[in-house]
Amino acid sequence: MRWLACLVTIALPVLAPTAARAQLFVAARPDPPFTVGPLIIRATVREGPGPVPVVVAFSLQATPDRKPADLAQDLFLLWPGEVVNAAPERKPDAALARYVTDQGFDVIGEGWVGLAARNLGDDGRLEPLGPGAPFVTFVQTGALGLSSPATFIRIPWTPRLVDRSWLIEIAMGTTGLVKPQRVGWVERLVRGIHYRVAVGFHEVRDRPMFPMYFAHRDRVVRLADAPAELVVQFPQSDRLKIDEVYPPTSIRRLSETLESTAVVSLFLDRSDGLTPQQLAVQFGYFSRTQTAMLVAAPILFFALGQAMGPLLGRGLARGIEAAAARWLPESP
Repeated sequence: MRWLACLVTIALPVLAPTAARAQLFVAARPDPPFTVGPLIIRATVREGPGPVPVVVAFSLQATPDRKPADLAQDLFLLWPGEVVNAAPERKPDAALARYVTDQGFDVIGEGWVGLAARNLGDDGRLEPLGPGAPFVTFVQTGALGLSSPATFIRIPWTPRLVDRSWLIEIAMGTTGLVKPQRVGWVERLVRGIHYRVAVGFHEVRDRPMFPMYFAHRDRVVRLADAPAELVVQFPQSDRLKIDEVYPPTSIRRLSETLESTAVVSLFLDRSDGLTPQQLAVQFGYFSRTQTAMLVAAPILFFALGQAMGPLLGRGLARGIEAAAARWLPESP
C-alpha cells in the first residue's frame, strides 16, 4: 500500500476533495458483463438533525450473448461516508470486513442495510431480499493522516438484478450528507440555519475512495443506456427556502405523489463516462416563529410608521423653530 499512498499524495493537488456524496458500483469479477440502468439515487432531507434516508434503486442490463453463469456474482456499492446499521441485533459479515482489512484499510463500523426488490407492475409491491446487504465502514491511515470514512456494501446476487420487471432498492441512513453553512448571528436569527446537501455519481477523489477504486478499477460497472437520475426530496416545502441549486440545469418541482414535498433532480449523462457528476442544493427551513416574524415585521413597521410619523413630524418642526430662534437674528 506504500506505492498507492504515494500515488494518492501525488494526485491530491489535482484531485482536490469536494463535498459531494457519490457512489460507485463494483462487480466481484473483472470486466463485468452488465451495466447499471435505470438508476435513481434519492435522498430525503427533512428538517432537523439525524441521519438522511437514502434509497439507491437500480437494475442491471446484461450484455448480449452472455450465459446466466457469467452474470451470477455479487455486486458491491462503494459509498463515501458512514451509514447507519439497520439491524444491530444481526451479526456482521466477517468475510467482508476481512476483505476490506486485507486491502490495507481500518474497519470502524459494520452492519446491515435494507435490501429489497420493487415490482414495476401495477401493484408496485416491495419484497425484502434475505436479511439485507452487509456493509463495512472503513478509513485509511498513513503519511497523509486519518482519512474520512467510506462504506463498502455487498449486494448478494439474485436473478432479479437482471430482471427488467424489478428494481433493486438499497435503503440506508447516511450521516454527514448535509453540511451547515456559516452565517452571521443576525442572518441566523432572521433566516435560520442554512445547509448544503450534495449527492453525486462516480466521485472517487476523496480518501479512502480513490485507493479502493484504484484497486478495483477493472471491475467498475458503468452506466447503461437507460435513465439515471440524482434526486433530493424536501418535505415541509411550505417552510422551505432554496437559495441555490447546482448545476443550473437541475429540475425543481413539487412531488406528484408526496404531499408538500419539493423535489430537485438531475439526469446523469452517460456520455461522460467516469466523469464525476453531482447535484448540490443550498437550503434552509423556516421555523414557525421565523415565519411569523417575516409576516409580522412589515406590519409592525407600517403600524409604527403610521403612529410615529406625526410625532416625528411635530418634533422636527419644533426643533427647526428652536434652532431658528437661537441662531437667526431678530428682526427690528
